[in-house]
Amino acid sequence: MNHVEVTLYFNELQLRALEDHLNFDGTTLKDELGKQFDFLYEQYVPQEEQLAVEAEIEQIEAAENAEREARRRFGVFHVHENGSDRYFTSELFDSLLSTAYRYRLYDRGELSSNPKMFAEAFGEVEHISAAQYEELCDRMPNDHRIKIAADYDLDAGMVTTCQSSDNAWWSYRLRDLSVAAFKAHRSNYRGSNSREKIFDQALVGKEIDPPEAAEHIVPQSGVIHICENGKDTYFITHGTHSFLTAANLYRQYENGTAIGKPTTFASTFGGVEKISMEAFDAHSDHIPYDPQIKFSAEFFLDGGVCSLLDSNDNCWWFYDLKDVCEAAQKAYRQSDLPMSKRQEVFDNILIGKELDPDEWVERKHEGNSDGNGEAPVMRM
Repeated sequence: MNHVEVTLYFNELQLRALEDHLNFDGTTLKDELGKQFDFLYEQYVPQEEQLAVEAEIEQIEAAENAEREARRRFGVFHVHENGSDRYFTSELFDSLLSTAYRYRLYDRGELSSNPKMFAEAFGEVEHISAAQYEELCDRMPNDHRIKIAADYDLDAGMVTTCQSSDNAWWSYRLRDLSVAAFKAHRSNYRGSNSREKIFDQALVGKEIDPPEAAEHIVPQSGVIHICENGKDTYFITHGTHSFLTAANLYRQYENGTAIGKPTTFASTFGGVEKISMEAFDAHSDHIPYDPQIKFSAEFFLDGGVCSLLDSNDNCWWFYDLKDVCEAAQKAYRQSDLPMSKRQEVFDNILIGKELDPDEWVERKHEGNSDGNGEAPVMRM
């Protein structure tokens, strides 16, 4: 609302004397002049005109408030610590990086304000109820003002968060979040964009399933057969939920960048459940009826080929391992892509790269038939 400045001139001695008496009574000249203006306004401006002026003032103030609210950018937060819950919004912290770095400083006792609770480390905030928090989280995809929603559970050591940039919820361990924030702020000379990129890159692969969500999710797994150096290995992997993830493990193994420098491809999968060839075939046959099994895959490293039976289409597909490796590399080239987008890139690249089943049979044992020379039946 625009205000007009009015300048009045008074004799200095008279003004000083009046102010002394006003101050003694606990009031000021400004207060008294304001009252006199209200009195004159009531006396000289007709009632009808006053109502019209008040309506116009309210209309202007409403428009200014709406414009100011539209320009707001803020984060929505829930902090659970020592069994207590705090819900609030903050205009000072509107990104995961800014809140992650704040958590790191709080956790290490490096904040000058020395807050006793993490919720107090956000400075000036607007407290809200749990119902309002849930409502703002639901509105986030359609409300451009909300840049981040985050649920910090310090008792469980994790955070579940959603940023407006991808509108997807992710969960991380607070320790991983703190390390990522440290890497982003390690140099004082980096700009905000550079820090965001380093931070996002440091969190790639650190996603976890929140405990409450895991209770309602059917455990998913893949069944895998690997033939390498003439040796067959069959197992169930509960940590690899898609063929894309398995293909990326192969890419890392082939490039020598796999964690722990494994000596065999099978050992890149970590903890697995070893099974027999008969069990592998049985699990593969049950894919259409078993929601826990997401895919079945065979990797013949000696012949440079692989096969896939995915629960989404229930059909065997055959590929050259070089094509699969290249598709996985392109899917993981951009570090900030959500998994759904990676899967889309991976699938699109492999379109048209399928091998003929007979060629696959010939190549999987380096040209030697596996008995009758027949390819697996394609389920359609």
